Amino acid sequence: QVETRLPRFRLHGFCRCFNFAATMSRRTSVFDSARLLVVLGIISITVISLYTQSGQRSEDSSIMQDQFTAAADHLSNTDPPPPRDKHEELTAALDSILDPVRLAKFAREHREAYARAAPFPHLLVDGLFPKNLLQAAAAEFPPFDEEKGCLVDNSACFNNGQAVQHLKSAIEDETVMGYYTRALFHKLKSPVFLGFLENLTGIQNLIADPYFRGSGLHFTASGGNLNLHADYNRYSWLEPRSVWAKAQFLWRTGGSQNLDRRVNTFIFLNEDPWPDSYGGHLELWSKDLTSCYQRILPKFGRFVVFSSTDFSYHGHPVALNTPKGIGRRSMALYYYTDPSVNKRPTEECLHGDCDNAYHTTLFVEPVGCSRCEEQSCAQYGIRGEL
Repeated sequence: QVETRLPRFRLHGFCRCFNFAATMSRRTSVFDSARLLVVLGIISITVISLYTQSGQRSEDSSIMQDQFTAAADHLSNTDPPPPRDKHEELTAALDSILDPVRLAKFAREHREAYARAAPFPHLLVDGLFPKNLLQAAAAEFPPFDEEKGCLVDNSACFNNGQAVQHLKSAIEDETVMGYYTRALFHKLKSPVFLGFLENLTGIQNLIADPYFRGSGLHFTASGGNLNLHADYNRYSWLEPRSVWAKAQFLWRTGGSQNLDRRVNTFIFLNEDPWPDSYGGHLELWSKDLTSCYQRILPKFGRFVVFSSTDFSYHGHPVALNTPKGIGRRSMALYYYTDPSVNKRPTEECLHGDCDNAYHTTLFVEPVGCSRCEEQSCAQYGIRGEL
């Protein structure tokens, strides 16, 4: 209505108003005439402003519509949706992950092996997740910017030549992850999968990482490394910056202000096959750092889970030896417990202090050797390299 009526207000219309005001001024006092002219002037300015803004809104709306149409055309041309049968196939693969009977059976069969594993409780599994689903997630992995030495749209990038971690990128923002990647992560945070991990690890009341802090998508470029370390031990509600983020954290974690980090999981999405010469092996070391008990090849689809303590030393410290353009890719997700519900055992904490001793990542060096493969430290050969 505004757009159809306003064009009727032409200059001669305003002239009539002022003629009317002039006529009235001869019949009224000077003060009343001035006041009338001021009122009519304000009305005129308001009408002109509304008309101008209306035209601008119409023009902006047209521009926005053109931009939206162009963006839609771009997406339809460059990123077509998967064929219906392909999408249905991948959806079925996603649903199969949370088969409670299969997961319960697997946990029963492997919980003892998990608990007895050296140097700390862990398990690696091939074939736990459908291959076609992991291939779809791998195809969505963000590209690597060779010039900057980082993943595109990264949340964190270590490319400044640090000795402890180099040419390593992470993506924690799920809005830049692909559809099937996000869907898989959501399955890994589901109550059914949490129950599976609880049955496997023996750690009850697990809480999935609500914000991908330090987790999400990980990538190490050729020549990169991540030295041996134990992970940060506590997830605090004080860390999110905004009040809204804090409120979300408390809501998602059941009101707990501090969570203990208890379980780490990784799914490798590397090239298939991944030759041993490429490196990138996940190494697991003893508490005293004198023995390397596992040297795990990060082959495609391999799932690794282990208990996170102040002494669960792990990493891939040897520089990656891959051809240019090929990197070590993984999906990482961490799980926590509320210490008021399930308190961490004191033997898992530095100095036996699980209440106050918060720490960030603890980087360490081997004792008595420099590499896992050296005979003085290698223990993995006794059990078979994986």
